[in-house]
Amino acid sequence: RNEANPNSPTSWRISSTSGGNPGTSDSILFTGTAGGDNNQNGIDDLLEAVLQNSSGDYVSPIGAVTKVGDNRYLTITLTRRINVDNTILYIEGSTTLASWPLTQLPLVTRSFDAPGIVTETYRLPESIVTNGTGFMRVRVALD
Repeated sequence: RNEANPNSPTSWRISSTSGGNPGTSDSILFTGTAGGDNNQNGIDDLLEAVLQNSSGDYVSPIGAVTKVGDNRYLTITLTRRINVDNTILYIEGSTTLASWPLTQLPLVTRSFDAPGIVTETYRLPESIVTNGTGFMRVRVALD
């Protein structure tokens, strides 16, 4: 995020509360170790900090195939905390698994589940009927 340039759209994100929070901050910072697994459940602490529901529980992304007309698209739905401000969420796609050239896939739906929590669905831009194969992944990195 570019706090030095408030006119840039990348300096902003949706608020965690209805009506925003002028004069205060709703930011939560990840303070753990990226790549760590403090609770030894096999899930990266960084993923757990971002992909969670309103109870604070980790929610695994769900992949599906969605039919639109005669086409079928791979989609991924995830629930996340929107105000972990020192992280970047990447929704990526590939047709080969050898590389991940499709970054920031199109957002199809977003619902606000609770303050600071959204459920979003993203999809590959190309139909798997056209492409034959497709893969998607969620990646979280420190900003």
